[in-house]
Amino acid sequence: MSLGLLVALLTTVNPLQIYYSQEARMYTLLVLLATGMSYVLWRALRKEDLTPRTQRTPREFSSLRSLRSLREALLFRRLLLYTILAALAVYTHYTVVFLVAAQALFWAWLLWRTGLRWVIIGALVGAALAALPLLPYTLPRLSAGGE
Repeated sequence: MSLGLLVALLTTVNPLQIYYSQEARMYTLLVLLATGMSYVLWRALRKEDLTPRTQRTPREFSSLRSLRSLREALLFRRLLLYTILAALAVYTHYTVVFLVAAQALFWAWLLWRTGLRWVIIGALVGAALAALPLLPYTLPRLSAGGE
């Protein structure tokens, strides 16, 4: 038996290692979800996906309307994926609300600039509905003060 396998065996049965692996299990998922949220936002903010091309052929002028709707559909899909990831992140750890709030400003700016102002209100309603099940757990902790 090599020394590496012996150390691995002792690490797997070490009670301290087992305790800390159970204590910090939500942080790994939180980092994964926060990274996914940031990646989706970054992809939505990319100029290549949202700005129209300047040089067009005559055939492409007829499809400008469909190009805009395709661009809006792509942005809407990314917003929906972001909303799902953000809701899962908030359910994982409540301090991610600060990251979601900061990134929501970018989403609002992006949707306003794109002309999808009605989606901002829909996203706010969706966020409120996603946060509704957390209220029975959050309000008593806020009123209890420091721990």
